[in-house]
Amino acid sequence: MHKKKFLSNRDPQVSLNKLLRMGLIVSVVALAGATGMRGQDPDQITAADVAGKRLKFTHMNLAATGKKGAAQTLPGIAGIDSVPNFSGTYSTPGFDPNGNPQSTWFFNTLGNPPATTGTTTLGAPIVPVSVDMRNADGSRRFVRVVNGKAITCGTSGETGCHPLFFDPTPFIDPILESPVFSNFNYTSSAVPTQFADAVARAEYPGAKAKWHTLLAPSVKTTQTMVINQDPSGRVSN
Repeated sequence: MHKKKFLSNRDPQVSLNKLLRMGLIVSVVALAGATGMRGQDPDQITAADVAGKRLKFTHMNLAATGKKGAAQTLPGIAGIDSVPNFSGTYSTPGFDPNGNPQSTWFFNTLGNPPATTGTTTLGAPIVPVSVDMRNADGSRRFVRVVNGKAITCGTSGETGCHPLFFDPTPFIDPILESPVFSNFNYTSSAVPTQFADAVARAEYPGAKAKWHTLLAPSVKTTQTMVINQDPSGRVSN
């Protein structure tokens, strides 16, 4: 009668088989994860890339600076073909770009001087720009969004794929209806006016009641900007 041979867990053959089985399982799991969690295109900037980035604004307390107001009003910048503008100076202690003490400062402002009356209307052409982002070789680039990430499609016919193209058309009317070009109520003006005019009136509290500087928008033909992908396929910092 032959004795049945039992192999111990320490047996090299059993250990090797176990390692091979474990390695196969890990490989299958890793492959499944890589397939289901395909990374985003390397040249994509997501919300995570700009998280925590904020615009910074500086608020100046004019009373605390000792600002004395405009010392004089001068004609606009000479020698240029431009929109109506006026210049002036004011006095307040400070330093020039080289760190030297300076008290007299020059400024230039759009429109006509606030001592005048009436409205200055400036033409404001609006040129919509479409952005056509393409592959490095100049061919159309198609992408689809997967879990919030843009992934380049193999072909344009794949489900959910669309050209990587920005169309500004839906934004034109909202821009025209915005405070930049439409009238709203502001404390610096007795009548509804545009945002830039309200800011100008707040900067010149002694301006005439009917002094305004307004923008007259006109929408022009849409232009298209074609941008080929960097050959490296990555975003340049």
